[in-house]
Amino acid sequence: MIATRTPQTLIEPIGVEAAIEEINSILLARLPWLDNAYGKCEKLLESKDKGSFPAIYSGNNEYIDLFPDQNKGNFSFFDIAEMSTINWVPNQLKGGSAEFGLIVWFNYDLIYPTDSDNRSIENVKHEVITVLNTMGLLNSNIVCDRVLERVENVYNGYNLALYRGFSYGNIKSPYMMRPYGVFRIEGKINYMKNC
Repeated sequence: MIATRTPQTLIEPIGVEAAIEEINSILLARLPWLDNAYGKCEKLLESKDKGSFPAIYSGNNEYIDLFPDQNKGNFSFFDIAEMSTINWVPNQLKGGSAEFGLIVWFNYDLIYPTDSDNRSIENVKHEVITVLNTMGLLNSNIVCDRVLERVENVYNGYNLALYRGFSYGNIKSPYMMRPYGVFRIEGKINYMKNC
């Protein structure tokens, strides 16, 4: 996996992926410090010893590892629960809903270059939640339920029955302390079938 690779560009995204693409475009437009907003991650198994990690497909049978490193800058990605629901009427799919986790990794120094030592995770959470709360989506909506901050919760999710969990123990220790930070916003995405 190469950190400088870019994620695949979906042609005519549908379902939850269309909603995520719209959310990501708004996050990137309204959070100037956010370098990359990745879509729906996959759970890949590196080996039985090292466990699993979140990744996103980038084409040519390559993936981008979504654990933090110095090459990704400030980034986010979606962890979608294994089970989602669909709104179905015979011969007609109306849309659906999915539980989500939006993971945001960041560097305080890059967000607040002049006063990062005087800022906390609450400042960053407030910026992201404000954008999520005020975005107008065309064919979907989101409801945020909770925010998780501990690394073990960020990579496992609040409800272990819904989320797959990742082997966060493989994250290099410098990325688990200042100037870096991480949190996970959980909730539900409701989406309509694309017109």
